[in-house]
Amino acid sequence: MSSKTIVALEAMTVNLELLDAAARRRDLHLIVLAGVPGMYLPGGRDVDIQQCDTFDLDAVRARLEEHGDSLVGLVSPTDTWGIQAVALCEELGLPHLTSSEKLEKLRDKAWVRHTTDAAFGKVRTGIDQSPHILKPRKGTGSQNIELFPTRLELEESAEKRNLVSDEWVVEPYFRGPVYSAETYTRGGSTALLGVTNRIMSPEPLFVELVKTFPHLHGTSWEGSVEAWAKTILESVEFEAGFAHIEFCETANGFELIEINARMAGALIGPAIHQTTGIDIYDILIGDALGEEPRSLVRNIRGGHSHVSVYAETAGTLTSIDGLDLLDGLPGNIGWIPAKAVGAEISHVGDYKSRIGNIYATAAEPGLAQDYAVAASRHLRVTVSGD
Repeated sequence: MSSKTIVALEAMTVNLELLDAAARRRDLHLIVLAGVPGMYLPGGRDVDIQQCDTFDLDAVRARLEEHGDSLVGLVSPTDTWGIQAVALCEELGLPHLTSSEKLEKLRDKAWVRHTTDAAFGKVRTGIDQSPHILKPRKGTGSQNIELFPTRLELEESAEKRNLVSDEWVVEPYFRGPVYSAETYTRGGSTALLGVTNRIMSPEPLFVELVKTFPHLHGTSWEGSVEAWAKTILESVEFEAGFAHIEFCETANGFELIEINARMAGALIGPAIHQTTGIDIYDILIGDALGEEPRSLVRNIRGGHSHVSVYAETAGTLTSIDGLDLLDGLPGNIGWIPAKAVGAEISHVGDYKSRIGNIYATAAEPGLAQDYAVAASRHLRVTVSGD
């Protein structure tokens, strides 16, 4: 085992082995501190995952201090723990790309909305129009987002629940297709890795059903997204690292939904590597060690798409049927579970009810999407009470 250690304060719940491989290539031992280690199966079976109350900063600090001088880096490619990880880097003298204060601002959806609107000269007089979105000011994972047809209904709901106004933000609801721009910034330069096409659930939920990458690569449309995304990042003085910029294309152009100061989640991370040749896991480890940035060369070689399969009711997951039919389908179909049979589904309507993802690859992203969607029709998830 290597004498040098790098710690991840939680991570993306799938493809953890890719982060581990990037550490091993530098002769580093990766330790993942996780509140619920079982969330990282099956890809994390061979990774050193150690249980820790990751919401307890003192507990995390104590675990880090156990490693002494052998600890060379700390990273967290997540929204929830990213700020805490950088704050600990500042405290312990470990490398980091940006400040925890800056990440706090980027997590503040009210600040981001005000700052980016000002950069584009937008005055949201339409906030008094309908419909509206109510969401946590510093939320993540598309959780606790509600759509209200009228401002009056929103205000009545907030009053009934005694919501603290400073902890929530009211935003316009944009209508149109939803995407995310995946970017990386270093040395004052931002590179667009690609655009993820995101097919969402019917209103009023905000569940991601299908993701495809790299959408419309090499087109003038992608070029316009790149220019817009760079302006967005410049407006918030984004300094360095990955950004996952969610946006909607409306009849009046692109509208920002939110900025996440992290790499893309779910299966889009490995899809970026597979379809562009850019290993974002290797970059993430390099950034955590304070390595000098390298030039990124995007070499598109096919497309990726995946369909997320969700439980529709709460209860116990009793079966996942149809997996045996996937081998005979086109698209190099694969299945990555997020939950095992026997898992408890506490609620539905967001990513926590995801059972797994069916993915496909093809010569073009659109064809990969056709394959993934067709394959998903063969699966049936049964939850007790169905």
